[in-house]
Amino acid sequence: MRKPVSWDYDEFWALVPEKAFHPYRVPILEALRTVDEPLSAIDLVDLFDGDGITMWEAEHHLRALKGLGVVEADPKSRDSRDRGNVFDLPYRLTISADGEAGA
Repeated sequence: MRKPVSWDYDEFWALVPEKAFHPYRVPILEALRTVDEPLSAIDLVDLFDGDGITMWEAEHHLRALKGLGVVEADPKSRDSRDRGNVFDLPYRLTISADGEAGA
């Protein structure tokens, strides 16, 4: 079962770079903030119940957030080439609950 993370909402969003504020990226970040495990594009589509975001869009925005340094591919997962499905690669936040980036 996924457990909510006890982060202060305002403190978290104060650490997010301005370029991350996008109609698809904000819900993705909110999902990663509140779910205590890495999420893939497939997980996000399932979590949002397919409402308004496709796997391609989710993966695109996860990679964009990675480029901004806000998320990273989960280091505990195998490389997507080994997994055979880029949409199944889980990402996690690089902003920690104590307010430090790169955790």
